[in-house]
Amino acid sequence: MTILSVDQNLCIGCEECVRDCRMNIIRMEQEVPAIAARREKYCIKCFHCLAVCKPGALSIHGVSPEQCTPVKGRFPALDAMEILVKGRRSVRSFSQKQVDKDLIHRLIHAASHAPTGKNNRGLLFTVVDDADTMRTLRTEVMEGIRETLRQGSSHPEAAFFEAALARWDDGQDIIFRGAPHLLWVTAPATNTTAHVDPYIALSTFELLANSAGLGTLWCGFAKWAMADMVPQVAKRMNIPEDHHTGYVMMFGKPAIRFHRTVEHGPATINSVRL
Repeated sequence: MTILSVDQNLCIGCEECVRDCRMNIIRMEQEVPAIAARREKYCIKCFHCLAVCKPGALSIHGVSPEQCTPVKGRFPALDAMEILVKGRRSVRSFSQKQVDKDLIHRLIHAASHAPTGKNNRGLLFTVVDDADTMRTLRTEVMEGIRETLRQGSSHPEAAFFEAALARWDDGQDIIFRGAPHLLWVTAPATNTTAHVDPYIALSTFELLANSAGLGTLWCGFAKWAMADMVPQVAKRMNIPEDHHTGYVMMFGKPAIRFHRTVEHGPATINSVRL
């Protein structure tokens, strides 16, 4: 069965799908788009052909135009996006109120549409969407750090974790910042851009989360703790051993409100003329 289907009553023969096929596997046959012989295996499921078809005549891999959302006039205005980017702040003070799980999964699903190298996809979005589970995880990680330090750790940030553990014993959480939720994005190490793709996805998630009124924190401390100091935690969280460790983001309802953007001054721009 072919991966491509075309409603010939809607197709206008414009050939936009042919021109925008990145893998050059679509061609016109009897004035209708079709997959070239023996080229189906080269499709990377970018869905450009479906998206570029104005009359909505083309479906591919079982996805039809009716299942998708029209974009005309629905992108946010530049001013709104600029304020979102400039107004986003790292949050280190969170409410303990549980974020609605449906909202969390909606944000993750949207973030999963972020670009990946060669459209490999394959990202794993490991989420703690339950505040009680997050409290258990924090305790397990901190006690794991205690044991690792007791046995003697060669981690370059061992001194930091000793200090963090002392603060933990004093009732302060400087690693997870008391956040009720955590998102850890990893990628198969065999992916060409496994070291980059998780960051792109988390950057997308961050903007989505902030647009939904949530606060976020890029958390290298948590990544170090769970990937390096207490690596058994990753196994407990069902993260495959052959995945690049990616990065960790804390999130939840912020316990603080920011009232304005912060202007950092002009960017350093290297404008090239050749």
